[in-house]
Amino acid sequence: MGVIELFSQRIKRQQEVPDTDAKDLLIYTLPQELRIQVVHILKASLGIPGKLTRLTGETIDTHTENWYAVAQTVAENRGMMSLAGRRNPYDQVVHGILECKDDLVLDIIEIAFARLERSKPQWDGMRGGFRDRQPPSVAISTLNSRFLQWKVGYRFEKEQLIRVDSELMHEVVTKPALRLLARPGFAGPESEFLNAHSEFMDGEYRDALTYAAAAFESTMKAICKKRGWPYEEKDNATTLVNVCFTNGLIPEYLHGYMTSVRGTLDSGLNSVRNREGPHGGGAEVKDVPENLAAYALNLAASNMIFLIESEAKLPK
Repeated sequence: MGVIELFSQRIKRQQEVPDTDAKDLLIYTLPQELRIQVVHILKASLGIPGKLTRLTGETIDTHTENWYAVAQTVAENRGMMSLAGRRNPYDQVVHGILECKDDLVLDIIEIAFARLERSKPQWDGMRGGFRDRQPPSVAISTLNSRFLQWKVGYRFEKEQLIRVDSELMHEVVTKPALRLLARPGFAGPESEFLNAHSEFMDGEYRDALTYAAAAFESTMKAICKKRGWPYEEKDNATTLVNVCFTNGLIPEYLHGYMTSVRGTLDSGLNSVRNREGPHGGGAEVKDVPENLAAYALNLAASNMIFLIESEAKLPK
């Protein structure tokens, strides 16, 4: 098993406080009712460990590998022998969720649901999936609904937990952007946008702004590469916008709208980055306020959605 950065370790790294207990960095408290509901979801989706006797008389364990993988991954990467002082992997995961501190619980949740996420192709290749288990997509959707029910500002997206302080903005902008960036050819901007979102939720607004601008630029580069439009890797956003406009990414008959969009792309996002982001800020480190970082993140997401959807409508 390779080294895996757990949720609790990631937030400590992102907030640059390696000596602080991860539980002190968490904003939300996990109510016991939510913990119980998570256990129910995992029992339904990972399967309850048991024994199966074959016609030959051989007895085999069922579903134990899932619980072992989750418990072992969390314990090993935390430097622990086991979770919750238990020996059985199933008990480690269940009692870890029910009894341990929030940061450990979130580590278990992220690892368990990441395993479910990775199992989706296996389910897609089976008719009806496993009869005694809930499909991964249902489990993930239920988890996110439970977070919303208890007003706990987390969501599970792309194999990791992310903070969601504005559910409306997440539904209208962030999720559509992630869905579009998941298409082939957009792995680079997808990674940068996820980093931007993660940095913003962890209060690293300067880095969030930088990643948002990088994702915006990378989206245009991905479109240019897909379409075979000439560009240079060193091209900045203004140059890339010109390439996209020259090649008819936006219809000519939308001239007024095209002008306003171009003005937004040329001056809005990149003026923010050039004036406030890390481009030779000098001896004085400038603080980027939360509302400015949120503006840059949402502006980048909205424009990426527009660009990708516009490209999809161009002739092949």
